[in-house]
Amino acid sequence: MVVFGVIPILWFNRAEGGIGVSASNVFGYHALLMGMFIVVFTQEALLAYSAPLWGSYVIFHSTLHILGIVCCNCGIIAAAKDKSDAGTPVQYPNYALYSVHSWVGFATLSLWALQFIGGGFV
Repeated sequence: MVVFGVIPILWFNRAEGGIGVSASNVFGYHALLMGMFIVVFTQEALLAYSAPLWGSYVIFHSTLHILGIVCCNCGIIAAAKDKSDAGTPVQYPNYALYSVHSWVGFATLSLWALQFIGGGFV
């Protein structure tokens, strides 16, 4: 997890101008947080559930999923803030879903949400 978190941060600092709150470098949060959501928290939650190390693995499993949801929401907010700071005119309803990346991301998050909801009934 640490290596996956450090490598994107180093890349953002060298190639993208860093991660910050200005309009030019807020988008780095989107890539970092969405990557942490999918690669780190979701996968670690699955591992915590399938190979429990502690007696109360359900709490650890749920905590990792909740941290993943927080990262996901913050990543989406960072992408929306980057779009609003760019000054592009808003054309409802598809002002942000114009690329294959955004549609695949939307489909992935929708399927993940269905799986997450379904997991509560099992």
